[in-house]
Amino acid sequence: MNYQLTHNQIIERARNREIPIGYTENHHIIPVCLGGNNSKENLVPLTAKEHFIVHKLLVEIYPNEGGLKRAVFMMASVRLGKRNYRIGAREYSRLREDYSIVQSATMKKLCEDPVHIAIMSAQAKKRWADPVYIAKQSAAMEKRWADPTERTKMSAAQIESWADPDKRAKQSTRVRKEWEDPMHRAKMIESHKGVHFISEEHRQAVSFAISGSKHPKAKSIKIITPCGTTTSYGTIIEAVKALGFKGPSQINTALKKGGTHPTLKFTVCLT
Repeated sequence: MNYQLTHNQIIERARNREIPIGYTENHHIIPVCLGGNNSKENLVPLTAKEHFIVHKLLVEIYPNEGGLKRAVFMMASVRLGKRNYRIGAREYSRLREDYSIVQSATMKKLCEDPVHIAIMSAQAKKRWADPVYIAKQSAAMEKRWADPTERTKMSAAQIESWADPDKRAKQSTRVRKEWEDPMHRAKMIESHKGVHFISEEHRQAVSFAISGSKHPKAKSIKIITPCGTTTSYGTIIEAVKALGFKGPSQINTALKKGGTHPTLKFTVCLT
């Protein structure tokens, strides 16, 4: 099929006819992403169906132009209540996949652009300097975490994300590179002075978590009380909860002192 010829025929027919009665859309004969403008000579009224077909033809004519793929996908997914064409699931899937590739490449390019990074950083700083915005975001996050379903969903997504070794390696490399920069390190240290991001309760919960059965350094232990009673626990956290300790510090102290706590006099054995 000669895509260019079919495209030109539709445009020429539209130029030489009366404007159709009913809903029409102005089409850029030379697309904006290819240098076109909004001049009268570069615009032609098309029906919604004609407009969609013309943009599909343009994608075939210029297969490497991401802006055209983005445009045809938006036309396929945004109806505006007046577009009278329908597309099948297979065609929508193809358009969506093309759009996804284009969007990914665009975002990657933007994230590597120092000017774009500076603009986004400035906008973010401005937003987070606004107490109203901070309160709104805080309330929204508290609401999400109050919902057990939402909390489980977010946790699962985070676990799945970090299960990807490539992502972990990439993140580790990025952070390591940032901290090799003396200016970045000094800036981060200065910004964190006097700031306590987590409560003591949360800190304790984190301490419990890293002593849990899923942690690679989790320890199964036996505790022998002064009266000679021996109890086994699968993890330190289990022992902490069973004995009513506020945290794992007493058990860790006993382990550091050769197995016996200096004041509580219980003995800890790793199993």
